[in-house]
Amino acid sequence: MNLLESLREDHRRLLRIMERLDGKVLGTARRVAESGDGRGAESEPIEILELLVREVTRHEEEEIRCLFPALLLHAPELEGILRVMDEDHGVIARIAHGLWKEPPEVKRSPTWLILGVTRIANILRSHIAREEAEIYLAAERLIPKEELERLGQKARRIRRRRDPWSHAT
Repeated sequence: MNLLESLREDHRRLLRIMERLDGKVLGTARRVAESGDGRGAESEPIEILELLVREVTRHEEEEIRCLFPALLLHAPELEGILRVMDEDHGVIARIAHGLWKEPPEVKRSPTWLILGVTRIANILRSHIAREEAEIYLAAERLIPKEELERLGQKARRIRRRRDPWSHAT
């Protein structure tokens, strides 16, 4: 699997995780609205959010270490858009870090969960759409297929090093 195929597969997985998360968060919001009880965020949405952040972090590392340098080599004029994409990565990381450093009593609040998920999901969905429409299409045009295959292998090595239990081949 070449790098772009792998990254697109990641995007599909991230969007599925966000759909699951949206459903859980909506359920939490409904429960809070119906009961008037603003306490007790359920653990399942928090676990799904943690999964999303782990997957996003890994995906971003593969883009930053594999795709972006190759694109800059073949099309230095894309430096501006790649910088914007990298800034998005930083925003997502800061939001996630801010969520995790909150005290436990705040993390049990459904409001914390709803706002945090909404912020990350909005940025991530927009980011994915822009990458698919601009970055990945440019990469397909500009980076030779053999290089994309080699970069896909490099990304799999990064993935295995980050997660030795990964079944990425």
